[in-house]
Amino acid sequence: MMDSHRRGFGPSGVIFCAFFTFAAIGWAGTYSGGSGTVADPFQIASAQDLIELGQTLDDYRDTAYFILTADIDLSDYTFSQAVIAPFVYNEEEETYDGLNFDGRFNGNGHTISHLTILTQTAAGNLGLFGELGGDAVVENLRLEHISISHIDKANFVGGLCGLNNTGWIQGCSVSGTVNGNRYVGGLCGYNYYGTITRCESSSAVQGQTFVGGLCGYNTYTSERCFATGMVNGGDGSVYLGGLCGLNNGPLVDCYAKGSVTCGDDSLYVGGLAGSNNGGTVTRCYSTGALMRGQGGNYFGGLCGENNLGTVSDCFWDTQTSHMTSSSGGTGKTTAEKKTLST
Repeated sequence: MMDSHRRGFGPSGVIFCAFFTFAAIGWAGTYSGGSGTVADPFQIASAQDLIELGQTLDDYRDTAYFILTADIDLSDYTFSQAVIAPFVYNEEEETYDGLNFDGRFNGNGHTISHLTILTQTAAGNLGLFGELGGDAVVENLRLEHISISHIDKANFVGGLCGLNNTGWIQGCSVSGTVNGNRYVGGLCGYNYYGTITRCESSSAVQGQTFVGGLCGYNTYTSERCFATGMVNGGDGSVYLGGLCGLNNGPLVDCYAKGSVTCGDDSLYVGGLAGSNNGGTVTRCYSTGALMRGQGGNYFGGLCGENNLGTVSDCFWDTQTSHMTSSSGGTGKTTAEKKTLST
């Protein structure tokens, strides 16, 4: 399911050398120790352990616990799909087939660096984790110098996970570059019914629809999070935001500082959120510059659109953003934003 190979090597360097069906893999992993319980979690100490986890679908269950016990450098590897819980695009049915990761993964303050995913097909659910579901928890993990890109089109793309279905992500950070088509975010492509708390992204993010510095599309809870990376969309791009492209869940105590750039005829572009569609945005702010092409509509310093949503105690910097208007929020100069009352 995953093409993982050492860069610069031929077929002899292939790590994942057989293409099994999802149902065919059902053994328990060995890793660097542990039994997978809360008291004795599986120990992930090397790139080989991480790849083994990706291949061992039986350990995706919600009763399995993992802990990162060392920093891991993936410089020698390139992946064509998510490392853990990869999904395959079914062209006939136009669906993504795979298995959620439902376990608990504790990064333990360690770093996974130089994750590279390069896909040449209409892939989906790209990131370290393809999809988080069940009672999945990913916490205390740093991802640095990641690179996720595509030659054709890829949807549900994020540095940490492509799709957070019902999982909980907390205390995680991501830096690098993330490039996709739809539902693209520095940390998470699509936060569906999941929760994201105390997370940050400095990744540069590029996509076409539902694109954000932290999360492309947020429909559930994101709180105490921030994004500082650049967000870029091409001509005709829709729903771009410094933090999230489209929000219809709660955004609480969050901010965005990265610039947001779009091409001609783009719609719904904001310093924090491109659109707050029925969601609630509370105690948030944005300072990034908005740079747009010709035509298009719904641009704002904080939100490009606020449609039946609630925005309270939120601000944007009118000087750094070059925007004097917003659908929701209060515009302040840089000096005013530094006052105690603000």
